[in-house]
Amino acid sequence: MRVSPLSSEFTIHQNTVIAAFVYGFLTDGATADIEEGVITDVQKKSEDQKVTVFPNPSQRSVTVSSTFGFTKVEIYSTEGKLIMDQLYDSQQHEIQLDVEHFKAGLYFIEIYNKQGESRIVKLVLND
Repeated sequence: MRVSPLSSEFTIHQNTVIAAFVYGFLTDGATADIEEGVITDVQKKSEDQKVTVFPNPSQRSVTVSSTFGFTKVEIYSTEGKLIMDQLYDSQQHEIQLDVEHFKAGLYFIEIYNKQGESRIVKLVLND
């Protein structure tokens, strides 16, 4: 099934975020395995693990909130470049991120739980 590549939230295994968004094969609530640029498996995600980023769009800072404890947060550019990564204890459910030094544009925030599973949300930064 082909859907909009700008759906708001995905679970995507490490190193696959850009391909899934670019090709737009995933709907909200899906996971994907991508091998050598080809989506090899798509599965529905658990509805009990949600991530929210607000305000979104933003200019200076954002709050990342989740229904699960997370251990790591990564921010990627649309080109797939890792812009920021930070480790947290697994009891962390909400953090503030300073994004004032980032250029305006679209970013992807990937949040990992203690099992290594991740959720990805879009972040739009304005001038």
